[in-house]
Amino acid sequence: AHLHCFGPNGRHGKGPMWVNCDALGIALSLVTWLLLVITDFIVVRFVLFAWFTSSRPRFRWVPFTDLGLFLMALYQLLLMLSLVSHVRAVTTDPGTISLSSAPDGFSNARHCKLCQGRWKPPRAHHCKTCRRCIFRMDHHCPWINNCVGLSNQQLFI
Repeated sequence: AHLHCFGPNGRHGKGPMWVNCDALGIALSLVTWLLLVITDFIVVRFVLFAWFTSSRPRFRWVPFTDLGLFLMALYQLLLMLSLVSHVRAVTTDPGTISLSSAPDGFSNARHCKLCQGRWKPPRAHHCKTCRRCIFRMDHHCPWINNCVGLSNQQLFI
């Protein structure tokens, strides 16, 4: 079963969230987050604590040297940016074709056989997993449970 949540007026890219309810995709997204949490634990516990522990830290609640504190903050910032980028790539419409017919004056319009004859612009491809045509589709990525297309490619990279 697939669930697609559109934004206001059914326009892609304008809504709060876009979700593709594919069991494997959801499981792989959760595995990705779990791996990031495990990696965070390992890096903090076995690298930062082992290399940068201080007997006289600047802050009592963080027993690191100044360099260790800086590296911990930098690592946590990069990890948080990775998580936010992943969540946004999962929940952003990749560039679904919302028009049912080609714009006026468009010559040589093609139609998708799998999308009930909807207009298929150049450089759009049909994703059989998501069951929709995506503009500038690169591929369907099970790790983000979404297609990589025009609207979410910068989040994927």
